[in-house]
This record gives sequence, C-alpha cells and structure tokens, in this order.
Amino acid sequence: MGVSYKEAFKEMNDIPFDVNQIDLTPLVAEIEKLTGLHVEFKASQREQEGKDGWYVQLESQELTDQIGPFATALRHVWITTFNSSVYRPEDWETHRVIEGSSPVWSGNIQFSYEHWGGGSNGAKILSFFYDLETKTWQFLNEKQRRLDYEQRHLDYEQRNPPIDRSKSQASLLKKVSYRELKADIERLAPSHKQLC
Repeated sequence: MGVSYKEAFKEMNDIPFDVNQIDLTPLVAEIEKLTGLHVEFKASQREQEGKDGWYVQLESQELTDQIGPFATALRHVWITTFNSSVYRPEDWETHRVIEGSSPVWSGNIQFSYEHWGGGSNGAKILSFFYDLETKTWQFLNEKQRRLDYEQRHLDYEQRNPPIDRSKSQASLLKKVSYRELKADIERLAPSHKQLC
C-alpha cells in the first residue's frame, strides 16, 4: 500500500545524499547541448527548515561573457536549479509513496538573469530526475515539451473540429408563437399552467 508522503519525508534525512558525490557530467552535457553555454556548477545542500528532506542548489559561474549581444541588456546571467529536492516517488491518485521506490533527486534547470536597470527573472529550460539507487539521469527538455503539447493540441483539433456555433444555434432558433409555447408548457408540465 505504501506509506504516506508525510511519513516518507520523515525518513528523507536518513537517506545518504551528498550532491558533491553525484556525477553531474550528463546534466552539464544536456545543458550545453540545449544552450550552447559551457557551465560549471557549485553545489550545495541543506536540510529544509521546518521540513524533513534535502534542499539542493546548483549554481553555475557567471555566463554573461558567453551570451553575445544579449550582454548589452543583461547584467548577470547564470544557470541554476529551481524547486530542487530529494524525495520518494508518490502515487498521484492515492498520495502514498510507492513502496520499494528509489529516492529521486529532481528539479528544474533555469536560465537566470538580472537586467542592467534592475530586476531579475528566470526561464525554465529543462527538468531533471536522478535516481539515487541506479545513478541514472532522465531529462525533459522544456522547449520539446511545449512543442509536443502544441502538436497534441493541433492533433486533437483535427480529430475534433470546433463546432461552428453560429450555424448550429441559428438552426435551433425558430420563431415560436405564444400559443405554441403555451401549448408546449401545458403538455410538458400541466401543473405549471400558472406560468402562462
């Protein structure tokens, strides 16, 4: 049946996890393939305050010298993790941790930047999943995910063309006299004669 997510999180700090012991080469290669930027990460982790489990942060070096003409608009550029933590996979229907599942480190990689005029933001470029037991990586490219979603939406619209409501509603509307309407009400709801 599995344990509750809350119960499993109590055990998360007992999971031997050291981000500095993980081979980040596949993650770095995937980022470089997607962005063309050469990244080197500094990694840190800490116990989540008020929660059980690990908060994990990766942050690259300053990348402004690699972004060409965009450096005129962006003061600082780096790649970092967002929403990165260690957990055990959960069944989304029962909200119970899947029994026997490996702990996973997952998060998003984002392109973070600060403008010359102030203000900062970020844009997600991929999601990652690292299985702590098998030491394997999985990546979900944000651009490809959006393109796949748009294609599925187009495929759905081709299979299910939108209804031309102007024609369908116009054909349903016909002029009905008060007498016909009154007769229909009396026939369908004789106890509602007072409506007429």
